[in-house]
Amino acid sequence: MNKYFSKFIQFMKQNKLLLVILIIIVVFLLSKSRIIEGLTNSIGEYDYLAPPATPYVFDNDTAKKIVANDAAQGNTTSQTNLDNWDKPNPNVSGKTYADTSTEGLNKWYANFLKDITQDDVDYFIANGKWPWDNFVTNKYIDILKKTNPNITDNELEQYKTNVEKMFPNRSVYGMIITDKNNDDATTKPVGYQIYMGTAQPPSSSSSTLPSSLSDLSSNIPSSSTVSPSDSDNLYGQCTKFCEKLK
Repeated sequence: MNKYFSKFIQFMKQNKLLLVILIIIVVFLLSKSRIIEGLTNSIGEYDYLAPPATPYVFDNDTAKKIVANDAAQGNTTSQTNLDNWDKPNPNVSGKTYADTSTEGLNKWYANFLKDITQDDVDYFIANGKWPWDNFVTNKYIDILKKTNPNITDNELEQYKTNVEKMFPNRSVYGMIITDKNNDDATTKPVGYQIYMGTAQPPSSSSSTLPSSLSDLSSNIPSSSTVSPSDSDNLYGQCTKFCEKLK
């Protein structure tokens, strides 16, 4: 592995213009491609924890997306509702399948509407689970470990995945702070303050490039021409980045 890596570095050293082009392509793809969205737009430490300005209300368009996801998982009731979405529902006078499906969704999530925003819902639709930030994830795992010291990593992940499908981030933390194995209500860490609305979330870096790539992108010349000093500088930056990948 190291032998091939060294040959690659030597080749790039001899072809610095090619290196510049390669860096530009890599940085562009990392900053724009949705294929690697998880890398460039990951969930931060306290995302989805602050209280929403108003309780969320599902509308027909959003409800239809959720019903479509359920239907795709084999839910026959959801499939019937989806197939007849704009048609009158014979079981409810004066309402369509869309109306009754949306009302049902708002009732199902009634206890959580105060904890979610459109961003939460969009993530849920796209991923089939609610977005949890690192703060809540770590708190939840800590409680599982305290209540079951022999729990395995696989079991931890399975429990977390199952609960992520059911409960939004803020709702989970609301349960956590009342758990006897957690003392956040007493110690009041930053996450607790954000949850209570008494502190603002710190500026998130979750949507930025990793620092090594940021260094590279900041050193790409804005001019269409590349001078020898530019290529030498970029070569040095690329070498540092590649060293981190070894």
